Amino acid sequence: MAHVGQQIARGEPVRPESPEELGYRRFLGQISSQEMMDRLRTWPYTFGRQRDYDDYERGSWDDVLNLRRQGFLSDQEYAELRVITDPMPRPPDDPLPWEKGWQPQ
Repeated sequence: MAHVGQQIARGEPVRPESPEELGYRRFLGQISSQEMMDRLRTWPYTFGRQRDYDDYERGSWDDVLNLRRQGFLSDQEYAELRVITDPMPRPPDDPLPWEKGWQPQ
């Protein structure tokens, strides 16, 4: 724990940043809206996918969806990020039991 406290005192990140953290930091006034959006525009997004029947593997884009749902992103900010991410490829979902190609795990 002392090591973590030292990192914080030096201003070093304690854990990897996420889009969700950037939204919270903007809300708290630690970063500006401009800085948050600059970073979110260039974020290397990953996208969640359905794994097997009842499991979901989150991606970093899920953080953006949560920020929007919780009111930490405006509709305009979200729309701007959607324009950037809509053309990005998404991973395929695993087949569900009633679909062709399903294999028990």
